[in-house]
Amino acid sequence: MVKSRLGVALRSSESRGGVSRRRTKADDLGKGGATADEPETRDEARHRDSTAHNVFRFEHLRHWARATGIVIRFADSAGKCQRTHRSLWRRRERPASFRALDGTTKIYDGSTLRLLNTVKFPDDADNIRYDFRSKGIIVGYAGAKALRNREEGTGGLGFIDSVGKQTGEVIIDAHPESFQLEKTGVRLFVNVPDKQEIEVIDAVSRTVIARWPVTSAKDNFPMALDEAHHRLFVATRTPPRLLVFDTESGKEIASGEIAGNSDDLFYDSARDRVYVLTSQGALDIFQLRDPYHYDHVARLPTPPRMQTGLFVPEWGKLYGAAPSQGDQPAEIQVYKAK
Repeated sequence: MVKSRLGVALRSSESRGGVSRRRTKADDLGKGGATADEPETRDEARHRDSTAHNVFRFEHLRHWARATGIVIRFADSAGKCQRTHRSLWRRRERPASFRALDGTTKIYDGSTLRLLNTVKFPDDADNIRYDFRSKGIIVGYAGAKALRNREEGTGGLGFIDSVGKQTGEVIIDAHPESFQLEKTGVRLFVNVPDKQEIEVIDAVSRTVIARWPVTSAKDNFPMALDEAHHRLFVATRTPPRLLVFDTESGKEIASGEIAGNSDDLFYDSARDRVYVLTSQGALDIFQLRDPYHYDHVARLPTPPRMQTGLFVPEWGKLYGAAPSQGDQPAEIQVYKAK
């Protein structure tokens, strides 16, 4: 297991399009760059596996569940390790996991892992979120999706209550990718890349109340929310960019280049930073300078295709899933913010 630090030294730099860029060397992270922490122990090495899926499931399942209530679980109907897109685990409550392609969402008892209920959506259940208002979950599914060669069809957000019963849905113009819920408001923001838009949902009335066009780039997949500053962060793939939207106006107010495709990005409210994991062996870090400018303060080297992860705000740690590469086994890389 590799540990690095996310601490960065801030310097003035030339601004371009609301985001200024500066790169730091990875081997200088303690001084504004990156330093490796203690070497991997024998026990840690014993727990590594040949796939990131196994590492997530066996080494970090309980660790992450206790810290954040969120884990990733990989299992098929026979209990073998297979890929599912997302799982959600609420502390002392019930985990919900689902298989991505057939749309099945399974509700388990959080203590015994006994299957409690199954909800079947049309197909391609993808992202999942905990709804703190209803103490249920929200699942994105189905719809037109170029990556799955589906050219037509609406998608949806399915609402499931705390006992595992579906209580409603919202129809989405195409397949919903990442979505985020307000904590002090009632809105839910949804990336819909096949329509080049962000749909805004009223989570109480469960209706679409706005559609914000994404015009400066295409393929808007991951998303993070800074509710205090009314900012929504979206990473695109064509070209790879970080876009910043004003959640009061729905307008794009800043943007910056990122190294490559991203499946996960995170907002660090304690440090006013945005962390973007990318497929091109780089972790991009942006720092809030003012509400309309985000400085690109660091680009840290990572293993190739490490574009999925989890940020734990309580610990100030970012966990990245590094797939196996040749003889190099998969691993979880841990980055510490300072």
